[in-house]
Amino acid sequence: MADTVRTVAYMLASLFEDGQAPGSISPQFVRDFVVTMAAMAGIGSALTTASAAGTTQGTATALTTYNTVVNGGTGGVQIMSTQFVIQRVFNRSGVAIQVYPTTSVAIETLAANAGVTLANGGNMEVVLTTSTQAYIVGGAGAPQLNMPTSITGLSAGNTWRNGNIVEII
Repeated sequence: MADTVRTVAYMLASLFEDGQAPGSISPQFVRDFVVTMAAMAGIGSALTTASAAGTTQGTATALTTYNTVVNGGTGGVQIMSTQFVIQRVFNRSGVAIQVYPTTSVAIETLAANAGVTLANGGNMEVVLTTSTQAYIVGGAGAPQLNMPTSITGLSAGNTWRNGNIVEII
């Protein structure tokens, strides 16, 4: 049997129930637990590329991995329906795109099936917490890279902060 990413609810109700007899947890159950925890942390999921497409949730490109770089196209992408897994979208398409939930899911306080605009250069991390609700837990927005072309006016002991910390010695 293949290792399977499962929902926490399924694992607690079906694989790791209270009161199970000693030795009743199979090696496959443990493997499923490990791949589920890795997926929830975003570990081991390939970074793939996709092109945005469509103008609605139903015509948007359906993503197939938890970490996706959108490197072309216009329109939108639709995240997967797996609950409790961080799904990351990196928009490098050159234009703003829509990130849609899976069918019948609302992102934050938006209506079910409504997309969120992700600016070019922006990143978004989304987690489905139930079969009808998802939340943005990280990213969103294009990075602010307002760095000067040169560092002036700093001397020994000063610290310059602009996304990074640089100590002048």
